[in-house]
Amino acid sequence: MQSSLGHSSAVTLLSVIVMGVILGDVLFKLGGDIPALPRLTVPARPHLDEQFDARIDTLFASSVAQERAVPGGDSPFYTLHFQPPKKPAPPKKAKTKTHKIVYQGVFTSSNDQDKAFLLIDDTFKSVRIGDIVISDLKLKSLDGKKIEIGNDDGPTATIRFRETSTVEIPE
Repeated sequence: MQSSLGHSSAVTLLSVIVMGVILGDVLFKLGGDIPALPRLTVPARPHLDEQFDARIDTLFASSVAQERAVPGGDSPFYTLHFQPPKKPAPPKKAKTKTHKIVYQGVFTSSNDQDKAFLLIDDTFKSVRIGDIVISDLKLKSLDGKKIEIGNDDGPTATIRFRETSTVEIPE
């Protein structure tokens, strides 16, 4: 039993070696050479008219005057394609007016309505909640320490008691 098992291993090994030799021979006979191609030849330049050649040479001749040619001048190479686009005009700034406001205190009237005393650009003014302080700015809230002014759809400014605040209003 063992002799037949050893015999089949030897046959298998011998067949693998023979197959390797055949495969190697086939691969070496395939070759890797590039087939021989005919050499390319470049035909000589046909003779052109000498006057035509002279005109072409003058187009490409460089001089200081041609290198510093003005845009749209005699240079055959001038183009608008490579010029940077014009810069847009800066946006117009909205004109604003600056006001200095000082909250000077609060007074409660006999009918329990509070009034704020304000100094606006050296002008004294007393306003109630909802009254217009400057242009479209209204007094929104009021207490002893601070007031808030603003318009209905915009931000509000808080002004503290006896502090000078600057408010910018578009004209």
